[in-house]
Amino acid sequence: MASAGLFDTHLAESTVKTLVNAQLKNILKKEGLLVSGVKAALQDRIIARLQAYASNQDLLGMNQLKAHILGLEMHPSPSISRVQQDPSRSSPPQNVYPQVHTPVRPGATFGQSMPSPAAGSVN
Repeated sequence: MASAGLFDTHLAESTVKTLVNAQLKNILKKEGLLVSGVKAALQDRIIARLQAYASNQDLLGMNQLKAHILGLEMHPSPSISRVQQDPSRSSPPQNVYPQVHTPVRPGATFGQSMPSPAAGSVN
């Protein structure tokens, strides 16, 4: 059965039905398919391609299309690779939360217990 195991298309097909037109057209462009038409036609085109990959047992094509549909990247994008390989960008990441410096009054004890007036007495 073509839809069993590795060639299961159910999750991808149901996800296709939740995508907006821009996402559908992006997937169609990546697959080299026609991008014009109403939303239902775009969805049908992608699902037909999924089913074709499954019936031809084209695991590579199936996995690439599923990755596009599910929003996963099969390979890192070139821009990410460049940033990771660029030695000029090797500085440590900056703290995203700015530090606020508040002047502290002399003798202020935030979160500390105050010394008792009678240092030698036991309570």
